[in-house]
Amino acid sequence: MKNPKDCLALDFRELSTLRAVMAALRSEDGCPWDKRQTHSSLKRYLLEETYEVIDAIDQQNIENLVEELGDLLFQIIFHAQIGEEDGDFTMADVIQGINTKMIYRHPHVFGDSTPEEVDWEKLKAKEKHTTSLADELHRIPKDFPALMASEKIQKKLAKSGGRETDVSFDLAQIRTAADTLETQEGQKEKAEALQKILAASADLARLNGFQPELLLKEYNTQMIDAQKLDANH
Repeated sequence: MKNPKDCLALDFRELSTLRAVMAALRSEDGCPWDKRQTHSSLKRYLLEETYEVIDAIDQQNIENLVEELGDLLFQIIFHAQIGEEDGDFTMADVIQGINTKMIYRHPHVFGDSTPEEVDWEKLKAKEKHTTSLADELHRIPKDFPALMASEKIQKKLAKSGGRETDVSFDLAQIRTAADTLETQEGQKEKAEALQKILAASADLARLNGFQPELLLKEYNTQMIDAQKLDANH
């Protein structure tokens, strides 16, 4: 599409229109800011849009959720456009990849297996070509929030037998670390004790069916809301 204004005649409910809009923004007659962006420069916006989607879900604001999902989809289209311009991949590659993955990971839906027969971890390990626990741990993204990463690390360690992980063990870790905080004055000892408390708390959340990052996020909101209530009295 040579003239960006040709996008105005397209059906705004079609994904192909969004792709055309993105291509127009990156074209010679497009937007200077959009043309400057790279995969790396867009990281912050991808992260921000993801959190805004989560916030819309938490607020149960459907109108805002629709808007924020659109913003997140735009980021995906943006990366695909850059990938196509660089000759690295296309949107078709992205779609083919996720379709292939979802069908592979659900043999009980698209194949002859039953849900009880499916070993999710083995499927993912084979898909990712991971052959050891170390491989799996190194695949956890470095940019994950610390509580989220801790949960995933401990889940993998527990499954492999690489770390004792149950409710009684985690509670004992917390009690011992709390005693250390009360009796030790060195910053190093205090830091190590707090690390154990945070890790054990993340594992306790996992063992009880919670995602620790979201659990703490919810409690942060409660603390803020409590201050608002106090201010109104």
